[in-house]
Amino acid sequence: LVGQDADGNERASSDEGPACGFVFKTIADPFSGQLNMVRVISGTISSESTLKNMRTEESERLGTLLYLDGKTQTPCKDVLGPGAIIAVGKLKNTRTGDTLSDDKAPFAVAMPQLAPQLITFALAPKEKGDEDKVYAAVQKLLDEDVTLKLSRDEESGEMLDILFATRVYDLGFIFNWGGSGDIINNMYKKKQTDIVSQWESI
Repeated sequence: LVGQDADGNERASSDEGPACGFVFKTIADPFSGQLNMVRVISGTISSESTLKNMRTEESERLGTLLYLDGKTQTPCKDVLGPGAIIAVGKLKNTRTGDTLSDDKAPFAVAMPQLAPQLITFALAPKEKGDEDKVYAAVQKLLDEDVTLKLSRDEESGEMLDILFATRVYDLGFIFNWGGSGDIINNMYKKKQTDIVSQWESI
């Protein structure tokens, strides 16, 4: 992971330095809500820590720290140093790619460059009026997987949500995922994977 402080300096991975963690994954847990997976970059963190989100510039109190072992969640009461990976629950406005840093020694990790989305998949609601409920489920998938992108096709005139992915495998995985994926399966009718706008000469 590469990052810089306000003066453009990199930071050594030491437990004696200012606290800093990188959010590399977001999980939409049906029982615990949103969980952010954080890797400690420097310094130490605990459930009493309050760090600044370098993207939003808002303070986040870590509060609920959890060790994850499959579906088993164990509360963490330890002080964690560099290299530790922990799940943090109930953060207000933190997502994948964010850096949480000591407010007095700000430091931001650069978000890795993502491959462009190459595959499209059109979605339409099975039942009228279900759009908002399913949109919320899709939004959770977007929080979990930053390689996905959602857009609305304005050219076709159809009320279709277009889901963009980097690989066909990603789409098949999503619709058989469980959780948010099950909601989409149950409430959306999936359409063709190739979306082509039709134009006519007049």
